[in-house]
Amino acid sequence: MLAAISHDLRTPLTLLRLRTENVENAEEQERMLATIAEMDAMIAATLAFARGEATAEPSRLTDVTALLASIVDDIADAGMPVTMDPAAPVVCDCRPAALRRAVSNLIDNAVKYGKAAHAAIAATPRTVEVSIDDEGPGIPEQELTRVFQPFYRLEDSRSRETGGVGLGLAIALSIVEAHGGELTLANRPEGGLRAHIALPR
Repeated sequence: MLAAISHDLRTPLTLLRLRTENVENAEEQERMLATIAEMDAMIAATLAFARGEATAEPSRLTDVTALLASIVDDIADAGMPVTMDPAAPVVCDCRPAALRRAVSNLIDNAVKYGKAAHAAIAATPRTVEVSIDDEGPGIPEQELTRVFQPFYRLEDSRSRETGGVGLGLAIALSIVEAHGGELTLANRPEGGLRAHIALPR
């Protein structure tokens, strides 16, 4: 139902954009277009969240270390401050495209709100552990679980500046849980935030 509603909102949103062109006040027109753009971004994110892409993709054996390294390389090539600890191959039965999206969301958050992202991967006999550390101010302890709620934003103004609509963490959590894993956030003693994924092997 959420996906259907979000899809149907596209038509009236397009009509609003067309009618905005007739607004004579340039400043008011700019404000209206910015609001429409924000609504459009929220609808796109809602559609992705509602479609549940994590459960649609077939799972297969994947080298998660190589997957993580490719994400880090792609984001670093775009000029973002992202690094990764060297690590041995870690093979896991997962949905690679969905997992890529979850990890990308976490790294994107770390760069946007925590200045930089540092990724690491480790394996235990039962789990594959991926961590993303940032260098930001962290999150108040009482907010560490609330930020996973869809559309929840710690700072409304900050999220608008960076284009966020409050679904990145909700999507990441949905994907990780669809793998039977766990995603947690914790403030690091030395400063910054750690996003930690634990996937069953």
